[in-house]
Amino acid sequence: MVAFYNPLSNMRLGSGIAPVIAMREAGLRVGLGVDGAAGNDTQDILEAMRIGAYLQRAAHRWADLLGFAEMPAIAADGAGEVLGLDSRTDGVVAGARADLVLHRFERDYACLPVRDPGATLLTCASSRTVDTVLVAGEAVVRDGRSARLSEAFLVDVLSQ
Repeated sequence: MVAFYNPLSNMRLGSGIAPVIAMREAGLRVGLGVDGAAGNDTQDILEAMRIGAYLQRAAHRWADLLGFAEMPAIAADGAGEVLGLDSRTDGVVAGARADLVLHRFERDYACLPVRDPGATLLTCASSRTVDTVLVAGEAVVRDGRSARLSEAFLVDVLSQ
């Protein structure tokens, strides 16, 4: 059995806090989602990880609940399993298909100083800290900018 956890849309729509811990203890695979634009305005998976963890911590009064070890796994592996995809990873492996996001925390001074990169990713990272994104091994973002679309093209399309 599988379930999606959409904390931001649950908050926006006032539908409560999902019982993620109870679902996991019951053997459900839980995946993190951002829901559709009508239920979540940002579509930001990093924000969903952070707020999702914080909601569970507040509901259970447990400050270390769903930390860096759990939330990325719920966001990636859990969501892939909920969708029926084989998204389980064992790290970066030569010759394997790669989806990878590299962050530069110094792009957002609120993230500094970095004492624990995993905790910083969960508690502070945002789209502002994204430096490089590889999808199936192809760079789609470099130095925080689209590697596929030029800024001039985007300005032209958005001004129409």
